[in-house]
Amino acid sequence: MKQITDRLTALARRSPSSIGTRDSELEIRNAVNLIATLPNPTRNASPSLADIQSDSFLYNQSLQQGGIQALAFLLGPELAPGLWHLQGTMSVQFVGSTNPASRAALDLRDPAAVQHFLGAVFLFHSPIDLVFPINVLISVTEPGWKFRIFAPATVAGDNLYIQGNFNAAKLL
Repeated sequence: MKQITDRLTALARRSPSSIGTRDSELEIRNAVNLIATLPNPTRNASPSLADIQSDSFLYNQSLQQGGIQALAFLLGPELAPGLWHLQGTMSVQFVGSTNPASRAALDLRDPAAVQHFLGAVFLFHSPIDLVFPINVLISVTEPGWKFRIFAPATVAGDNLYIQGNFNAAKLL
């Protein structure tokens, strides 16, 4: 596929060096190049919640609410600055009363405590039995990013189970 464009020409004019004489032609070859991602070795299958994780680790935490319970959350490990690949699953099982405002979630909280959802389920109906994938690449520039499982308040007869299970691979 060939595409004629002036974007490279405009870039070359702003650049102190010259890109070349064919800088207005962009050619995309019909080839597939395989790229292997090699993360740091997984060193910990049960990371300490008190330590900042600077190497690849396995994350496996769950939270269960049965009957009348207040909302609850479970903090997970903290990520060190770097490029991370999070790959695994979040699962939610729920039986009980429905409430569209109730949400079960697995999120990553930044240092300002802003939630970045890896997975969230609103309890619109019952029963719920969901497993969905997590495949996120994130660049963390400062410490303070923590995983968190969040469970809403439950009432008599409710049973809620949330689990996060993934590999946190540090790439850089």
